[in-house]
Amino acid sequence: MNLKKFFQQTMSIGFTLWFLVACGTPATPVPTPTATGGRIEGAVTLDGDIGKPLANVEVFLNTDVTSADPLKEIATTKTDSQGKYSFENVEPGGYVIGAAVKGKCMILELNETLTVEVGSMIKKDLSLSCSP
Repeated sequence: MNLKKFFQQTMSIGFTLWFLVACGTPATPVPTPTATGGRIEGAVTLDGDIGKPLANVEVFLNTDVTSADPLKEIATTKTDSQGKYSFENVEPGGYVIGAAVKGKCMILELNETLTVEVGSMIKKDLSLSCSP
């Protein structure tokens, strides 16, 4: 192969690659979800048995004591098999959190207000002194 033919083939391949990159399908922008609230998550464990997760425990989210409607229940959820829970898209404001095993025990963290802001993520673990 002579040098002139090699150069022409190389230029042709280079131009084709450039054309495909420059004129290829434009990327479709992925819409960013608009955050309207925050997230509260954590785990419920057994007090005295350090780190033992408690599954199927009811966790509840209430307005804090200083709100216009103090201690109003906003949402409830249950812990998963690893004792984890989460509340998604919580409106901005002050909240208290608690957990309960019906008929056995309950904890309500009145002394700690969780302040949620748009886009915030708050981690709050709870420890119960009874088991389900």
